[in-house]
Amino acid sequence: MSTGYTVSIEGFEGPFDLLLQLIARRKLDVWTVPLAQITDDYLAVLRQWTELDLEVTTEFLVIAATLMELKAARLLPDEQDPDAEESATEARDLLYARLLDYRTFKHAAGWLGQRLADHAAFVPRRVGPEPRFRDTPPPAHVGVSPQRLAELAARALAETGKEPVDTSYLQPVRLSVREAAGMVVDELARAGGVATLAELSAGCRHRVEVIVHFLSLLELYKLELVDLVQARSLGDVQVRWALGVPPSQGALLAAELAGSDGAWTADAPPEALADHAETPVEQPAALAGETGGAGGEPAVSTAETAEADGTAEADDAAEERP
Repeated sequence: MSTGYTVSIEGFEGPFDLLLQLIARRKLDVWTVPLAQITDDYLAVLRQWTELDLEVTTEFLVIAATLMELKAARLLPDEQDPDAEESATEARDLLYARLLDYRTFKHAAGWLGQRLADHAAFVPRRVGPEPRFRDTPPPAHVGVSPQRLAELAARALAETGKEPVDTSYLQPVRLSVREAAGMVVDELARAGGVATLAELSAGCRHRVEVIVHFLSLLELYKLELVDLVQARSLGDVQVRWALGVPPSQGALLAAELAGSDGAWTADAPPEALADHAETPVEQPAALAGETGGAGGEPAVSTAETAEADGTAEADDAAEERP
């Protein structure tokens, strides 16, 4: 902080800003500061200067105005205001706060000025690199040996062990669609050929078993073995046996409708079940060889039977050619 103008009065001698600091710290009573004498001395100093210092002049005016406002509030209280003394105290506190702000900004200005002076000698480079260095790539600096690089590559390419997936919350499927179809047909036989989905799945202990029973009904419906009726939305589904087949033979039908691998033969027409019907159903001659054995014997799927069926289909295809 610059010393600026020096004050010499009774009880104090030193820089003007120091006088303000002492008043702000309440180490010096504002009553003892003769502002008129300070102003006269300052004007006498200004006349002696050959060149006016704007910074010192501004600093003096700020401090003198602050002291004058502070002292005027003490000397000329408002008699009409019952809280004049309290208002004067508040005004003094506000002036002290203003003095602290003044000191803070003065310190900041001094620090910034010093930084500017320190960096005044630095000149930035305003030209680019030389033409012969513009297109030159920087040197490749890996920082590791080839052996270490190979180790890092092997570690990055190595397969990391995958964390096991927790499947404990999944319900295992204990029932296949083929088995559920046999159970549905047997239940229809006991119910007289008509039952609801809730009745057919009443013995299921898990939700997945109910789903499998529903899928088996869809397979039977796709093969036109049962009719499904739902009277209202989200209502119960009524299942009715569609063919003239005695429900007591449902297990045989379920076994015949399943292939050797357990998959449904959905392309089998309903006429293929005519051998099991109470009333024979007429069927095309081309499908006569695909309906199973004579006398209503169920066609059990084995490797030999599958081979024989394939040979029969090949012969039928050869006969149909022109």
